[in-house]
Amino acid sequence: MTPIKARERELIACNACLCEACLNIPQLKLKAFLHVGQTAIKKIRQFEELGGEDAFVIHRLLKNSIPAKE
Repeated sequence: MTPIKARERELIACNACLCEACLNIPQLKLKAFLHVGQTAIKKIRQFEELGGEDAFVIHRLLKNSIPAKE
């Protein structure tokens, strides 16, 4: 068993907190992407925004739903 799966099972088994977030741990999924390409960073007030064609592609992938099990 991977350390991530072991930690997931440990969190699911823990019933110390009964808030909505903790009760929904079994339904949480993680979607991760690695970006390789050129980007532009622009500052808007105190925030930095990532831009550029490669960044737009990864943003669209993050918005996609994945019907199969990850």
